[in-house]
Amino acid sequence: MEEPETIKVFISYSQTNSNHQDWTIRLANRLRHDGVDVVLDKWDLKPGHDLHKFMESMVSDVAIKKVLIICDKTYVDKANDRRGGVGTETEIITPGIYKASDQEKFIPIVTEKDEDGTPILPVYLKTRLYFDLSDESSFENNYEELLRNLFNRPSISKPALGNPPKYLFQDAVNTFKTSFLVNRLDNQMERNPDRLNGLIQEFLDCVFEEMNQFEIVSSGSYRSDAGKALVNFSNQYTPIRNDFILFFQKLIRSQLNFDFDIIISFFEKMTTLLNSKGNGSHYAYQYEGFLLPIHEFFLYLVALGLKYRSYEFIENLFSALYFTRDRENYQNEGRDYTYFISRSIEDLTQYYVHIEQQRYTSPLGHLFTSRLMKEVSKQELVEADLLCHYIAVLKKKYWFPYLYIYFEQGNYREVGRIEILYRMISRKHLEKVKRVFGFETIESFKQRLIELKSNPDRNQQFGFSDRWDRILAIFQVIDPDKIGSQN
Repeated sequence: MEEPETIKVFISYSQTNSNHQDWTIRLANRLRHDGVDVVLDKWDLKPGHDLHKFMESMVSDVAIKKVLIICDKTYVDKANDRRGGVGTETEIITPGIYKASDQEKFIPIVTEKDEDGTPILPVYLKTRLYFDLSDESSFENNYEELLRNLFNRPSISKPALGNPPKYLFQDAVNTFKTSFLVNRLDNQMERNPDRLNGLIQEFLDCVFEEMNQFEIVSSGSYRSDAGKALVNFSNQYTPIRNDFILFFQKLIRSQLNFDFDIIISFFEKMTTLLNSKGNGSHYAYQYEGFLLPIHEFFLYLVALGLKYRSYEFIENLFSALYFTRDRENYQNEGRDYTYFISRSIEDLTQYYVHIEQQRYTSPLGHLFTSRLMKEVSKQELVEADLLCHYIAVLKKKYWFPYLYIYFEQGNYREVGRIEILYRMISRKHLEKVKRVFGFETIESFKQRLIELKSNPDRNQQFGFSDRWDRILAIFQVIDPDKIGSQN
């Protein structure tokens, strides 16, 4: 750590009374203790010295980096009326105040306010930024800010100038075709619903083609640089995601039949983007980053299915085997939906902390919820994430619901009371949704809940370590003894 430069300052004040003089001397003593070389008339003006010349030299001396002007009512009155030593100093200081080169040299220090709480300042300083040391309750904070100003060490530093995102200078991805197909869907559903499969296939092929145009490229070698590349990538694909949401909102809301295997094939095809492109060195974020849109697209489909009570659609999403085409699946094994969860959490964390200087409990949750569309609310997306978690628990799989902290709830420590679950006391509702959770009968569902409740690890709770709230166990949301107990 390099030694800080010694800062020399002059204190200009009015000898109002002994209390005010003592306050000024205490301030000067403390500044000197904190490494500021203070020039004060009580210490440096000797008998026989020329008072006018002393004051003039304090203002014009290049060694004096700052002039602290201690403003109380007496000082202000004398300065405004140009009376006494204060008036002389004012005449010397005023020209410097208005010189562009000396703007930062003169710092008003407020020690008194009027009955309205307005700082008392001379007319020539009214428009200047000041430090308020008049209130004991805020003195320490404001004194520290004064010190930081003197040593040019602000508490909030201007960040280094970075490089503009590369995607700004790349040709924008053309989403004309997906937008056109979204608009064409209404006509197809009304006039040719029997040809719906062809349009869905065409639309999803276009989504894939547009996503395949992207490459995730970092401008540096740090994880924060990788996180920045991922955030830029998410901003790039957002128009495609928006068309995806609009298309499936219309389709799911229509309740028309279509071949669900088209959607399974789409997600399988999207996993080819998880393979590194071209030759040369590649980093994990460059291909794993494509799990961001896969994860987000899947969540929005679940949310739309819940919104329009399309339970068969959701059941298909959760029960499907996805034969992914990424390099990890060289044995061509079928995987469930939990494979689609993003793995870029640490890169995003480093980006938000070191570049945006923000500490989000859930960086992924922030990224998803800060780019919402009105067609799906934040709460609807959060409930979809929690449903993915609960179904994973029932299947003995793992899905961490990164969005759970945005759940709207009555008890801030208990998260997870989602509608599709707490309505299960109704047998009618349970009959509709049981297959979403992977059960053919109410009894088999009930037995699985009892099994979870009797498990020695039943009190294991999910949640972020730095928060008080926790995700309720599924049997805490719907009691096995109450499931299907009412009509």
